[in-house]
Amino acid sequence: MTHWWEWNRQVKLDDDTRKKAEDFTGRIPLFLKMCVVKGKNGEKDEISLENEFFRDIFEEAAGFEMNLQNEYKKDPDNLRRYVCRRFYPYSFANVFRHCSYMNGALYNRTVPWSSRIISNLVDHRYFYDKVDDTGMRVGYHTCGVSREAVFPMLLSNNLLFGDTNFLQSLSDFIHNSSVTGYTIEQAILASIAFFGLDLPRLRESMDVRVFHDPVPNLKPKTNRPVLHIPQIFNYKAIDGVIVKKEDPASEGNKQRLFIYLLRITVAEKHEDSHKKFFDQWKKWITILVEFDVVPEFIWITKKGGEEKRHLQTGQCPAHTERNISISEVSKHIGMT
Repeated sequence: MTHWWEWNRQVKLDDDTRKKAEDFTGRIPLFLKMCVVKGKNGEKDEISLENEFFRDIFEEAAGFEMNLQNEYKKDPDNLRRYVCRRFYPYSFANVFRHCSYMNGALYNRTVPWSSRIISNLVDHRYFYDKVDDTGMRVGYHTCGVSREAVFPMLLSNNLLFGDTNFLQSLSDFIHNSSVTGYTIEQAILASIAFFGLDLPRLRESMDVRVFHDPVPNLKPKTNRPVLHIPQIFNYKAIDGVIVKKEDPASEGNKQRLFIYLLRITVAEKHEDSHKKFFDQWKKWITILVEFDVVPEFIWITKKGGEEKRHLQTGQCPAHTERNISISEVSKHIGMT
């Protein structure tokens, strides 16, 4: 990679942008080339990950995963079938095989089978495996954008994260220069879904839902907390939303709906996502008029920080802005 960047000295770059570009593109020279945008008026070229080339990759990877899941859902009786020795397309056994393989491919962990054995269950364009120096078969993803495309759907399937050993093994490679904030974000969201958060009303496992529109429908269908995760190319508003409906309201009052907006970052400097989000807050609560909505914005960062109270303004409701450390979410993901 050092040589590639030397050959492209005309690119305006800082260390954080470089790491993000390498992870997003998988260090594939063709992909790296596609993220270079020509500078204007003699200025240096820049890195941009927002273009149709990467959007197409996102949609291809997501489409394969969605088709696989849709085929499985055609026959709900598959849940009662567990085939150990023979291959039946989209049986419960194959759902398990697929999820186990993808768990390894997302986190560079060992996989139980070669993709050649379960070829119909793996998108070979973006996921693969090989035997490492220790003789173990390890799964990989070719680029971060493919991982970003399939992760929300896989997290919504509890089979993928029934084995939480991936949280413990994360520290083995978290400091690799090609591993950026999105990998940590995935692990944090998975930990929250499985274990909850050590905050009032959130100390339990959660249902997971994905959303595809910039402003999702957060109307609750259950009293359990629900973690909503975006499956939108290069979505920047937030990383997740937890919704928890209060017990029935007292007579004459609206039922309270708690909305926890999650923003995860490991960067020392980051944009003010809190302000940007609340600039569009009214769009998020348009269909929630039957509830008394209580928002809370939660930063999840390396070191955590002070809690802030915000008074109501014309655009922004009264709310708490909380800053908790990664280690408070999961000791296995906590970074020094």
